[in-house]
Amino acid sequence: MGGLVTLAFLSARKPRVASAVTSGAALSIGAVSRFRVALARAARRIAPRLAIGSGIDPEGLSRDPEVVRRYLADPLIFRTMTTSLGCELLAAAPRTAALAGDVEVPVLLLHGEADPICPVEGSRAFHAGLRAPGAALRIYSQLRHEIFNEPEREAVWQDVLHWLEEQPE
Repeated sequence: MGGLVTLAFLSARKPRVASAVTSGAALSIGAVSRFRVALARAARRIAPRLAIGSGIDPEGLSRDPEVVRRYLADPLIFRTMTTSLGCELLAAAPRTAALAGDVEVPVLLLHGEADPICPVEGSRAFHAGLRAPGAALRIYSQLRHEIFNEPEREAVWQDVLHWLEEQPE
């Protein structure tokens, strides 16, 4: 959710920041059935704090089995969300995606091409709509959602560092 929140903030609030980097932004939501969406919206009206499963498959996070194991063992990871949060995320993704042209600072969008949680098409479309100079898109084939927790993470960090060094001060 961090990438979506960051891009929504950049487009709506126009903060005084030099640049921003996102990874796996939820600009396009993975396969969520229409039935599940309708059910969440109906439940929201009756029980906005009702906890529902997030639907995130931990295997979609990383190809590194240790990362998945740590995720599953982490007591601070919640595998549910309220119906209100789910509905807000579903609404925020297309709303934010349509505001790419309102972002005024350079943005580096990073995305794993094999991300089953937040499809890469959302980042591609957002990048296409950006008008701020210095905006860039890096797509990593075979990497899943948490690109900084993939075996190739050092290359990803190097790409971020290189892009930041290219930005004017």
